[in-house]
Amino acid sequence: MRRECKCLACSSALEQRLVLPSPRVRSLSNLPKRPTLSRLKRYSHPALKNIDLADVMQALADPCRLAIVRALLATRGRELACTDIPLRISKATRSHHFEVLRDAGIISSRCEGTKCLTSLRRRDLDRHFPGLLKLVGRQG
Repeated sequence: MRRECKCLACSSALEQRLVLPSPRVRSLSNLPKRPTLSRLKRYSHPALKNIDLADVMQALADPCRLAIVRALLATRGRELACTDIPLRISKATRSHHFEVLRDAGIISSRCEGTKCLTSLRRRDLDRHFPGLLKLVGRQG
């Protein structure tokens, strides 16, 4: 009766004699490219002639959106990231509010690196609706 040796030297020699099928390895070059931030975020902004007073007033009727616009007014033209504005709401709700303001033509957003910067379309709004931003800026 023949006994098998189970020492490391014999087991490694046995492994070398056996030809095991190699697992299929996918090349990383075959994988689809992961989209970059610049390809993910493309914001559209309405032209000045397409900004409607009713849409602007409806967008400003929400307290969170009003707080966003007031925070942007306080920066005096500087851009802010959406996380720079202190709001106690979820990311999804925050994103929705920024989208409503953007669609109404109140704010403008652009991506820079990993941040999306937002500014008030002050010049356009003052030209189209004179005095509106002064009223929005008043507290109380």
